[in-house]
Amino acid sequence: MPFKVIGQGDRPQEFRGCLRAVTNVGISLGALLAGWIVQVGTLTAYQLLIIGNALAFAASAAILVLLPPVEPGPTVGGPRWIALRDRPYLVLTVLDGIMAIQFKVLTVAIPLWIVEATTAPPWLISGTMLLNTVLVIALQVRAGRNVNSPVAGAGAYRRSGMAFLLSCALVSLSAGIPAWAAGALLLTAVLIHTIGELWHSAAGFEVSFGLAPKHATGQYLGVFGLGAGLAEALGPALLISACITWGRPGWYVVGALFAVTGLAAPLAVRWAQRQTSPVIPPRARGRSDDDRASAADQAASDAQAQGPREHDGSGDRGRSRRSVTLRLRCIGDVLHKTLLPGQAGQRLVRGRGRGRVPQQQGHPARDEGKDSASHHQPGAPRVP
Repeated sequence: MPFKVIGQGDRPQEFRGCLRAVTNVGISLGALLAGWIVQVGTLTAYQLLIIGNALAFAASAAILVLLPPVEPGPTVGGPRWIALRDRPYLVLTVLDGIMAIQFKVLTVAIPLWIVEATTAPPWLISGTMLLNTVLVIALQVRAGRNVNSPVAGAGAYRRSGMAFLLSCALVSLSAGIPAWAAGALLLTAVLIHTIGELWHSAAGFEVSFGLAPKHATGQYLGVFGLGAGLAEALGPALLISACITWGRPGWYVVGALFAVTGLAAPLAVRWAQRQTSPVIPPRARGRSDDDRASAADQAASDAQAQGPREHDGSGDRGRSRRSVTLRLRCIGDVLHKTLLPGQAGQRLVRGRGRGRVPQQQGHPARDEGKDSASHHQPGAPRVP
């Protein structure tokens, strides 16, 4: 199948999808060779297997050495382990780790279930693995094409949880029925499970990259990988205890766990987006005192860049007076907000912005000439 080359790191999520598809091609070839070695069963065959594996690692190292070096990015101040302080991202790591237990369903739970609880032929174990591998190779890139934002990744998590719930229910129904019916149910369950796996992988790629800051992507991805590592360590024991030892009810419990995790993922994604892009309250959207002071400095700089209008220095004096007037207005606003709290102070500040000051008991009106000075445009002639 054709793979589009992703350049300049524009879409690392899409590259991860391509990489996973290619990895499954390698897994398929390795499985075929390993099956042939096991079928032969001689000492020489197993020695060749070990030597071939070592040569494959050496070839991988040689390819890595030939790659061009990557320039390090600029350092950013702040705490060193910021990923461990990002609570929404840690929650997503845990949720993705729970969802990653689904990888062990095909490699641990279903093979044991076929042998222990169904009348399906043992060769169906290889059939289910082959079906899953072919679908991942053919569809992983396509499945991730529309998962192009953290919100889309959250939706993919939700769909994958529902798919895993349905597949687990079908697997549980394959016990105690004829071999042909059990085989049909198991293949259907694996098909649905693989669709959920495609969605889950695409969601994990997008969310892990999309919610990580650019200057700490490696650190964040390392933390996100801890979830999959925990699934590798704890998943087999959980699935054997629930699905094999407990039996049919255990499949429903595991499926419900996947579904609930998928429903919780969108909530965690929204939480993470609120942390990275805080919503500004309506009353804080206006220009603050610091903003006004910055605007005064900018106005003075712009006026200075335009050059003096008069050679006798009166233009420079006018610009200095304008800058001082704007700064005094900022200080006056702060004093009004401090000394006149509540609605009266707010009306007074708003009144100054309209060029008039309402009379307040105990606080005489300020000179309107100061307001007119605050509305003076930089560069316009001014009478001192």
